[in-house]
Amino acid sequence: RLVSAQTMHDVFYIPGRSTPGAYVKIAKKGKDGTPDRKEMDIERQWYNIFRKDLALPSAPLAETFPIDGEYALVVEEVPGAGCDEMFRSIAKKHGPIILSWSPEFKAVLERSAEISARGYLLHLKRPEETQVFFRGADGGFDAGEFDFLNGRTIKIMAANDRETKYLAQILAAPKADLTAPGNRALYRDATPLNWIASEQGIVAIDLGSTSYRPPQFELIALLETPDTGIDGITPEVKRNIIRLQRRLLSGHGLTVSPEPVFERDYLLANLVKQSSGVASRLDHIVKNRAMIASNDPAQQKIGAERLAGNISGKRFHSARAIEALDDLGGYFTSQGLEEPAKKQKDLFVAELDKE
Repeated sequence: RLVSAQTMHDVFYIPGRSTPGAYVKIAKKGKDGTPDRKEMDIERQWYNIFRKDLALPSAPLAETFPIDGEYALVVEEVPGAGCDEMFRSIAKKHGPIILSWSPEFKAVLERSAEISARGYLLHLKRPEETQVFFRGADGGFDAGEFDFLNGRTIKIMAANDRETKYLAQILAAPKADLTAPGNRALYRDATPLNWIASEQGIVAIDLGSTSYRPPQFELIALLETPDTGIDGITPEVKRNIIRLQRRLLSGHGLTVSPEPVFERDYLLANLVKQSSGVASRLDHIVKNRAMIASNDPAQQKIGAERLAGNISGKRFHSARAIEALDDLGGYFTSQGLEEPAKKQKDLFVAELDKE
């Protein structure tokens, strides 16, 4: 069956009987109309690295294969609870602060730090065998990749009739800080939705968004995704988690920046990510409405199921972008961008009321 949750690809679930089931992800088509095999092959590669080189418990089997002119990745189902569901349950019962202290959250945080650090250190030893999907000319988050990410944000915002002049200015400001070659770790989109709590421990799933970025990006995915339970923590608790993650990364051998710089870079990366999140949700909303307007009942149903979540998600990312701008007031003043930052904050505030 087609998975109805919001995904970037068509994903199908095949249930097992006496064994785990499997998920099949269909490759997107390239500009020439042929399937993007590279994307699927790189994701398969990382599942194999997790299983063999990093020896992570319960990392699933994965393989790629052609099917009816398409190209697909099949991944073994990992039995266990989704960490987003687990986090929501704990937060509902005890509150988000207790969740942040819980063994369940700490286990995900520790496994995330391990993967970020060990994955990047392996890359330094074996760069040709550890390619990632999103990479610049030097293999990481260089100026070209930084411009590509922000360029996509600006392009989508403009296509949806949003003013982008101020956003372009403030997103360009942290380029030197966020693209420094020594400021990188493995990024795999560590949102709570992409973890399973299995009997053998915490297992990473959905490895399609790999990159070598500042380590703050991975923590942002974990803490700044809507409706995951942990997204309800206070700013003070978040700062404590940021400091803890820095220590965990260092404990796994990663070279990290001093604490004040690490925290500042979290805010800068968060502004980049939340702006991208607003743009992605705008794009999804347009596609959801097109699905609802189609003549296919199945597409109408899926579009209707996704639309409300994407409208809510757009508001969430807008609110988090506003928080980042508030926290970075001194930074943008020092860059001579105080006025553009204020103007862009007003534009994000306007998004809170738009559907």
